Amino acid sequence: MDARAIGPAHSAGSDGAPMKRKGRLYFIFFLSGVAGLLYQVVWNRLLLLVFGGSSYATATVLASFMSGLALGSWLFGRRADRSPDPLRLYGAIEIGIAVTALLVPALTLAGRALFLRAAPALEGTALFVPVRYALAFLTLLLPTTLMGGTFPVLSRVIVRELDRVGRGVGLLYFLNTGGAVLGAVLAAFATLPFLGLHGSIAVGVAINVFVGFGALLLARGERRGAPARIAEEPAALEEGREVSLPDAPPHRAILFLFALSGFASLGYEVTWVRVLVFFLGNNTIFAFAIMLATFLTGLALGGALYGLLPPKRGGRLLFFGALEIGIALAALLTLRLFGEVNPMTHRLVRAFGLQSWHGLLVLRLAAAAMTMALPTLLIGATFPAVAHLVTASARRVGREVGGAYAVNTLGAIAGSLAAGFVLVPLLGVEKTLVVLSSINLAIGGVALLLARGRVRRTAGGAALAGAAALAILGGGRILPPIYGAAAPGYELVYADEGPTATVTVHEDRVRKTKLLCVNGIWEVPTDFPSLQVFRLLGNIGPLVHPEPRRALTVALGGGIALGSLALHDFDAITCVEICPEVEGGAKLFAEENHRVLENPRVRVLFNDGRNRLLLSDERYDVIVSDATHPGSADSWVLYTEDFYRLVLSRLGPEGLFCQWLPYHGVDRATYRTILRTFAGAFPEAALFSVARHSVLVGSPAPIRLDLERIKERIEGNEPVRRDLASVDLDDPVRIAAAVGLDREGMLRAAGPGPVNTDAHPRNSYAEARGHDRMTTVESMEIARSHSPDPAAYCLRPEAVGLDAGALAERVARIRLAWTWDGEAIRAHKEKRGGEAEIAWEEALRVDPENRGVARIYGEHLVQRAATSATHGNAAAVVPILEKLVRVVPWEADSHFRLANNLFREGRLAEAALAYREGLRIDPSNERAERALAACLDRIGGGAKAP
Repeated sequence: MDARAIGPAHSAGSDGAPMKRKGRLYFIFFLSGVAGLLYQVVWNRLLLLVFGGSSYATATVLASFMSGLALGSWLFGRRADRSPDPLRLYGAIEIGIAVTALLVPALTLAGRALFLRAAPALEGTALFVPVRYALAFLTLLLPTTLMGGTFPVLSRVIVRELDRVGRGVGLLYFLNTGGAVLGAVLAAFATLPFLGLHGSIAVGVAINVFVGFGALLLARGERRGAPARIAEEPAALEEGREVSLPDAPPHRAILFLFALSGFASLGYEVTWVRVLVFFLGNNTIFAFAIMLATFLTGLALGGALYGLLPPKRGGRLLFFGALEIGIALAALLTLRLFGEVNPMTHRLVRAFGLQSWHGLLVLRLAAAAMTMALPTLLIGATFPAVAHLVTASARRVGREVGGAYAVNTLGAIAGSLAAGFVLVPLLGVEKTLVVLSSINLAIGGVALLLARGRVRRTAGGAALAGAAALAILGGGRILPPIYGAAAPGYELVYADEGPTATVTVHEDRVRKTKLLCVNGIWEVPTDFPSLQVFRLLGNIGPLVHPEPRRALTVALGGGIALGSLALHDFDAITCVEICPEVEGGAKLFAEENHRVLENPRVRVLFNDGRNRLLLSDERYDVIVSDATHPGSADSWVLYTEDFYRLVLSRLGPEGLFCQWLPYHGVDRATYRTILRTFAGAFPEAALFSVARHSVLVGSPAPIRLDLERIKERIEGNEPVRRDLASVDLDDPVRIAAAVGLDREGMLRAAGPGPVNTDAHPRNSYAEARGHDRMTTVESMEIARSHSPDPAAYCLRPEAVGLDAGALAERVARIRLAWTWDGEAIRAHKEKRGGEAEIAWEEALRVDPENRGVARIYGEHLVQRAATSATHGNAAAVVPILEKLVRVVPWEADSHFRLANNLFREGRLAEAALAYREGLRIDPSNERAERALAACLDRIGGGAKAP
């Protein structure tokens, strides 16, 4: 039976329903999509606060959300076909969504209470994940079930009016998914930054109320006019019984294939995101909104394409099979396209100068669209295609559309979990894409086999053979170069594509530095400023606390801060790391972290750090937070007032909380907001400001630096002394000088204004505000703007041979040197290299023993020498390296660099002297020994300069 004979008895132009009314129906369903995605983003953040932000917890929340949608589509699809007024039912559902959405925050609190009661007993058992899923599912059950019912119910309304299943469902899918695109963008760029979580929910509720009452008004108008009629159909269809229609495809088989298609589709999304993050540059809400919006846009356009060009009944199964084969080929093409993203974005930057914040968004959009556009377009066409394929009667549109939506959603849940936690860890991203493509090819092949005709059967067999070949051949080696490109100038030495993240480790053998990246984001560099803050984070708590026995750290990273912490005499240290794959990367930092993973007093738990504190009532003497950037999409929860008060409740009477607070990427307003939030949450607080980072310290007790105790703990523990000496912090006075702000100073520096809360985390949006600013300079100025008198927080200065006046004078010199360093940073960023070097020279004149400034200045000189060599200015290299030797004479590497370049210039005697001086500092350097021998041989042989 042709679909055009199944719809209403009157055409769109003559059935009494004006075109304006149809346009209004489409518009309200578009708005419904906006609200739906808005809720999903907000509810995910709400439940993250209860269940944690680990990938497993996030997957649980997503699965519970999608389960509700599947249940609702199945239930209301059947209800729609029995309803005498489906449009009125739709309006009631939308109002129901609004009412139940208002209840979600309260239900979240109830779920939190149940979770806190059950989780401690269940953690580590097989029941933990099911219980977490059940609580999340129950929290979202009412609104998500209602949301799942909107599509099949309105499909019944539209198809009855438009008389075309494929076109009606396709256009509805386009509008609803297009609304979801706007919802994702609206949440990330507007409602969450400006209105917070509860304000965003209010926006969604307002949209649903508008949509619901709009639908009820339209339904009322329909009842007053002539009712739309549906063509006469067989009694069996009218009663809901199965019938056999000519050329009807096997119903259950099609739904099973569509479930598999959903499995592959969400598997692709998970896998593509794992690669795209390497191109998007920052782990922020904006980056993920761009990816989600791109994916949804492709789906929406695919639905529109099918709605405009639906095939006739005889060709629908063939069309579905062709779509699935097309998806497989397009998904495989993404593997090749990933290799082209970096060259393309570089060309865009050169051509259009896209260095601004908006330019960054354009580059992200280009990267996502380049890879996902074609396959998502085809995926988007599958839903209306299947709905069209399985619907034999307009009287069963709700049932069939709802059933198709339900099975596809259930398949999508399974696909997202399987891809993230099974396929990628076992096979890697490339082979996972091949497996998923094989599934689509198999679906297409079976669909073609089910179609009539020898040609189609032959094509189906060929598709199945292609699927088998793909499964056997596996993937290529396209992604390792992409992973390596995350750290230009470094060599990729380690990569692990695990269940929750891709962790890579890179080395710069020339500069002798390492870098750990998580999903392409720089997390653990080992340059001097980074090592200095890691060492301070790990040492400051046990140096200040009177008698530290128990400690907890949030985040392992490279294990450097944890390694410093473990050098002290703790009874037990617990490290909570959200990303298990990081542990493998941390093993490559054994030299920097003092092999902390082999320390029997250290226990590493893989969980969300905040969630661990929430579930456990243990008290600690020292808590260290070394998590990722406060502007990231997963660490914003560690910089809110709610988290700080949770930490305070887990500290002992004199406990200390130490948290990394970077200067880079944190604009002036965000930095002040974090200071204001921290100082407001802790009774006592201080901010330590070092080279390029700062450390927040909070406590329920006064924070005082007992210089005698600090000196004894440094000098009485040789590993601790060496650890701090490596970053110029083995002198108690330098630690005292690092106190940039006390609590009162933090409040003055921050000034009046809002604080970060779970409901409105302003630090989540630091990237947008700070992208085009010199945030390092601005934040550093704030951190040192109200430095307190050391006499107010230092005890027993006589232990370091100083009275109060001499201590203040020495601290002032150290701080002045860092002020000059700040001037150097500003000049350097403004490309005034000469002025930067003058400022660094002045800093060393004021404080000649400041090895921190000297090391930073030295790194600048090394980079300048490398740039001169690269640009063919070889004559400038040796003078720069001679200055390097004067700045950091204790660094063997500076002498070796100078010696190598003197040797190249034929200045052999000078080179030999430089090699000897370097070997005096580092006698184990075999390469330098060989170079010195070669130099002496040439001198002895009367060699002349080349």
